[in-house]
Amino acid sequence: MQSLINKKITKGIIMKILFIIPPITFNLRWNSDNTSYPPLGICAVAATIKEDHEVKILDANILKLSKRNILETIKTFNPKIIGISCNATIMRKTVYELCNSIKKQQDTTIIVGGNDASNNPESLLNECKSIDIVTYGEADFTVQDLLKNLSCLESVNGIVYRKENKIIKNSPREKIKNLDSLPFPAIELLPDIKKYHISFKYKRLPSINIITSRGCPHTCLFCAVKQSGYHYHSPKYVYEYMKYLREELGIKEVTIFDDNFALINSRVEQICDLIIENKLDITWSCLATIMSLQNNENLIKKMKQAGCWYIFFGLESANKQVLEKNNITKIPDLLTVKKVIGWCKKYKIQVKGSFIIGLPGDTESTIEETISFAKSLPLTAVNFSFPVPHPGSSFYDIAIQSGTFNHDDYENMSSHSSIPVYAPQGISLEWLKKRQKQAYKEYYFRPAFILRQVLSIKSFEDIKRYTKIGTLYAKKVFIHDF
Repeated sequence: MQSLINKKITKGIIMKILFIIPPITFNLRWNSDNTSYPPLGICAVAATIKEDHEVKILDANILKLSKRNILETIKTFNPKIIGISCNATIMRKTVYELCNSIKKQQDTTIIVGGNDASNNPESLLNECKSIDIVTYGEADFTVQDLLKNLSCLESVNGIVYRKENKIIKNSPREKIKNLDSLPFPAIELLPDIKKYHISFKYKRLPSINIITSRGCPHTCLFCAVKQSGYHYHSPKYVYEYMKYLREELGIKEVTIFDDNFALINSRVEQICDLIIENKLDITWSCLATIMSLQNNENLIKKMKQAGCWYIFFGLESANKQVLEKNNITKIPDLLTVKKVIGWCKKYKIQVKGSFIIGLPGDTESTIEETISFAKSLPLTAVNFSFPVPHPGSSFYDIAIQSGTFNHDDYENMSSHSSIPVYAPQGISLEWLKKRQKQAYKEYYFRPAFILRQVLSIKSFEDIKRYTKIGTLYAKKVFIHDF
């Protein structure tokens, strides 16, 4: 392939740009047929260039396209630039195979972005010679900059690229100071939005995910997201976006995917006030931390009034020493956990608690402690996931040096995998695998839990959701290696 540096692109010329979400053949979300999220990162980038170029988004996952289908689309559209999403380590094999097939078919510039790409740009370029450029950091305007400077890549911040068989990493791109300056993500470029939904974490359809803030002040060892600082959209921007989704696209529910939506209580309160005052007919769920809500029962009450019906809490471990060893600062103490979840129950907000078994410092005894604590809580749903030392994280280096770590098993580097890739000293991978399966059985198939779920059914949509939940966890418990 000719050097990208020698490809003269006339500044201002309209180019064909194709963004691709690869087909996820592995159970990234346990059952990919039932869970599908709009690719917000690609939609955000597309929104910044769609007025100046011919832009298409090909979601091969939601459209269930084969590699052959993708290559046919590329041949017909004949894009100058192809952008491919690699959000998780688990996607690498699929992304690499797709990039290699594209390069065999035609000479086009391939850019890869996403969370895993951002965390490990040099690694992706080393492992796949068909990738030309990898973006890292906040990439909203990186592609826009790239399209203007393809003949001068050294001037583009936030990219890593190959030049004369050497990998060059440019300076990081400055963090966006005002997120409200960004256009709404270009979800109109996706297939029918009604095709996207979460398998069971919804009350009404159609539903999609949104992001209202970036970053997190906590320093959990296992977290794969590298973001400095915390910045966010204003309450007015968030409300206007929700209003646009509801009134223009017919979306009835949103899942707020922020790492910690409730971090700034006053901001959440203002968003809720706007929804309530303007009588916006929308339901929503969010991710939050116990610490962010520990002193504000009234905010939980207002969230319910504004349409919140479900909160996901990362609870991680019930053992204080394990929490401290893994820099998990978002859990003040177990009594506070019970207090906040009790408030949620009081105002009829459902709660999912996520626990990690097999963290550094865990023993069989501390894992039993965590599972017992989970069973003591009035949760609607629970995760017992395995820790994943993602490449590029400090956890990855620790895992290499201690315990058991299958560092090249990319296909199971997902918190939703049933096969652990890491186990701390004193615990075997096989024991972890068996204990996870048993933990789900102990939690979900208790008569008291089943009765509580049955009594909470209020609609036919609830019946459909609980049927999906029951089927999913029955597979998780009773089918080997699901």
